[in-house]
Amino acid sequence: MKTYALLGIVIALTAVVSVTYLYGVNPGCEFTKCLPLSAEPVTIQALLGQKVSGSDVALTPFEVEGYSKCPMGVQCAWADTVKVRTKIESGLGESVMVFEPNKPIATEAETITLKEVTPAAYSGKSILPSSYQFVFVVAKK
Repeated sequence: MKTYALLGIVIALTAVVSVTYLYGVNPGCEFTKCLPLSAEPVTIQALLGQKVSGSDVALTPFEVEGYSKCPMGVQCAWADTVKVRTKIESGLGESVMVFEPNKPIATEAETITLKEVTPAAYSGKSILPSSYQFVFVVAKK
């Protein structure tokens, strides 16, 4: 009889431990302290050459390559393209990546997406490097 009671306790404890690991809670800790808080994506705006930070990441867009947005008031046969060479700094180190709009780049800790490049191009007018503005979205993994 004692063996069956002991076996029942062992089975019950195994079930509790299995459920806590299944839901990401380590045994012996309070629920709110064990589950990681999910961070919302952060929107970061930068100028060319400006270092900006958010969500433990620093971004410095420093070069625009192949900016071929269709100028306002002109009908084009090609899709808009732009590449932005950007320095990324985080707790994991530094790197230089080339971003294109809406093409996420994943690092070990986050995903970074270039969402917008302004100003719009106008036919016959060049864009000064100081006029470029970039919108990035950083999402923690």
